[in-house]
Amino acid sequence: MFISDDFNLEPPHGAEIFAGCRFDVSAFEPALFDQMNIMRPPEIEGAVGKRQAEYLAGRYLVQRGLAQLGMPEQPVGTGAHRQPLWPPDVSGAITHADGVAVVLMSSQPTALVGVDVETVLDADMAATVAPQVLSNSEKELLQAATGSALETLTAVFSAKETLFKALFPLVGRYFGFEAAILNATPEQRRISLALTQDLSPGAPRGRVFDIAWRLHDGQVLTWLVEP
Repeated sequence: MFISDDFNLEPPHGAEIFAGCRFDVSAFEPALFDQMNIMRPPEIEGAVGKRQAEYLAGRYLVQRGLAQLGMPEQPVGTGAHRQPLWPPDVSGAITHADGVAVVLMSSQPTALVGVDVETVLDADMAATVAPQVLSNSEKELLQAATGSALETLTAVFSAKETLFKALFPLVGRYFGFEAAILNATPEQRRISLALTQDLSPGAPRGRVFDIAWRLHDGQVLTWLVEP
C-alpha cells in the first residue's frame, strides 16, 4: 500500500486544512498517478521515483483538502521554483520528509502559510546543519533552551524553512537562513523569528513571526499562518 495512516491535525487560526499521511516510497509506481486521478507534470515524470512519490503523496493531500473546502477537483501545479501553484481562492504549503507528507491550507488567498516537517537531527547532522542555520547569537539562545538540544535545533531549522515557504509568494525570490534570526530563546511550542533584512514591502526588516512546533512520531513539525 502506497498511502497509509492518514491523520488530521487541529488547524491553526486562519486555516481550515491541516492533514498528513505516511507513504511508502518502495510501493510507488507511476500508474498510481492515474489510479489516484492526480496529474503528473512533465518535470515530475522525468524525476527519480522518490521525488515522484513525494509529489504524489503531497498532491493526494491537496486533492483531499480541496474537496473538504468544497472546491472542485483541480490540478495544483508547480512553479519555476518548485512552489505549489494554488487556485486563486486558496493559499497553502506542502512538505514531506522520510515517508511523511503534510499539507496546510487556508481559504484566505492572501494568508501567509508555511509548514515543514523534519526528522530529528542526529549528532553528526546537527554538527553540519548548525553552522549553516545559526549565527553565534542564535547558538547562545539555543543553549539557553530547555529540552533536547537536537530536537530544538531541528525545530529552529524547520521553523526557518516554514518561514521561507510562507514568505516566498510575497517575496518572489530565494533568501537564506540569515534573513531571519531567533528573536528569543526557543520555547517548547513556539519559536520567534525576526527578519534581519527588507525582503519585500510586506516583509520588512524587524518583522517578527511566531512559528508553532511540535514533535510528531520522531519528527518535528512547524507551521505558520498569518491572515
